Amino acid sequence: MSRIILLCAVLVGGCTDDDVQPELDPTGNWNVTYAFAASCGNPATTTTGTFTVTLDAQGYDIIVVGVSSTGSMLCTSEQCKLSGTFAWMTGDATYQQSMNLVLDAEMKVGGNGTETVITTESTCTYPFTVTGSKT
Repeated sequence: MSRIILLCAVLVGGCTDDDVQPELDPTGNWNVTYAFAASCGNPATTTTGTFTVTLDAQGYDIIVVGVSSTGSMLCTSEQCKLSGTFAWMTGDATYQQSMNLVLDAEMKVGGNGTETVITTESTCTYPFTVTGSKT
């Protein structure tokens, strides 16, 4: 952002805050709250979690401890759009989440998705919303 401010000062004799667009750096830890809707006879619930965004030569990577993931994250200076699928197992249950999130320049995250839980007795899909922020 300092290069943008310097360029405005040299070329036009100064800038207002409106002239400088925020630069979004999504790397780091994001704390999120999942609000699951009632489904399959189970009540609505909420839970919290954390994911980490890293950047390497191939692009952004989303890391959730103990979870396999695939997807994409595309960013502009104002927001990143994350579309991904996450899967893990606990005991006799297999979980799969598919979600679409927006991470914005105010360091907030929001979006929605579905979580499918498969056990030996049943399969159930829960729609959810996500809210949170970068830490």
